[in-house]
Amino acid sequence: MAGDKETTVMDLTPLMPWLAAAVSISHAIAGVYSWATSPARRNAEEIGKIKSDQAAHDRRIQAVEAEIKHMPDSGTIHKLELFMEKLSGRLDSIDGRFDTVDEKLKPIQAATERMNEVLMSGARK
Repeated sequence: MAGDKETTVMDLTPLMPWLAAAVSISHAIAGVYSWATSPARRNAEEIGKIKSDQAAHDRRIQAVEAEIKHMPDSGTIHKLELFMEKLSGRLDSIDGRFDTVDEKLKPIQAATERMNEVLMSGARK
């Protein structure tokens, strides 16, 4: 009974040219697809680089903004300028007072020097 069954082997020889053509076409399609999508991959890489650069710039901008928050604004600078002008005027008036006191102390200094000379000359005798 085992010998009664005939095994039929199908001859694929006539299909070989068609199979070769199908494989060639699939390879051609894969090549065209790869060629067509390669700019997209390059673009994706460039976009990734741009995004990382943008993130770095964002961090730098945030650091600068944080530093600027601590700096005085124009109103505060103006107040400081006015205060410094007022302080400068006060220092000028104090300087004038010292000049007056200096002039008043000159006769006292001269008298003190004369007294010192008299005492020194008396000590030498």
